[in-house]
Amino acid sequence: MIDIAMTYQFNSQESFTRAFKKVYDITPGDYRKLLRKLVSKGEFIVSTKSNAPNGWIMTGESPFDYETGLDNSVVHSGNYSAYLKSKDEKARSFATLMQQIKSDKYRGERVRFSAFVKSTDVKESAGLWMRVDHSSGEVLAFDNMMNRPIKGTNEWNHLSVVLDIPIKSEVIAFGVLLNGSGQIWMDKLGFEVVDDSVPVTEQSPTEGLSNEPVNLNFEDNTAAR
Repeated sequence: MIDIAMTYQFNSQESFTRAFKKVYDITPGDYRKLLRKLVSKGEFIVSTKSNAPNGWIMTGESPFDYETGLDNSVVHSGNYSAYLKSKDEKARSFATLMQQIKSDKYRGERVRFSAFVKSTDVKESAGLWMRVDHSSGEVLAFDNMMNRPIKGTNEWNHLSVVLDIPIKSEVIAFGVLLNGSGQIWMDKLGFEVVDDSVPVTEQSPTEGLSNEPVNLNFEDNTAAR
């Protein structure tokens, strides 16, 4: 961050941090932590030239390969939906339309982020996501629907992610993700506290792992045939 500050002729890292926070309402360090686990890819960039709706930012691995804005011709209800789409059908990176809030109001609660989502020609994957962070940057809860992704062309579907918000949490971030080419719309979003009868959708770090080690002598070649 010091190198970036000096390159763009800020007097100090502190002045760069103040300027960054004024524009994006988040410090550069917190932004880096925020998106580290969104997908297992490299660096992330905030697009300063997007038409993101008020209160939202578009970011990702290569947000300049995507565009966002409001659409008054494709809607589920009301006058507008928000869209996120690739500029090129060969897009291989990802972008997200997102926002973040303090978790103070929701600590100790179970929260559901939901939206009606429509998709066209999504080649890789898309979905809603939500992440809960500790003040240190530690990820406390996370779901990006990668175990149930949106693919292809679909009419409006009501989707949701549900997470428990730990007492020690600091920040909740959420949004919609488009990985690869295609277009998605979202409309009639919800962010609400729900009771324990609504199951969480959090992706477990042990999901898909075996209970015991397997093939330790390399004699079992069944899966390779």
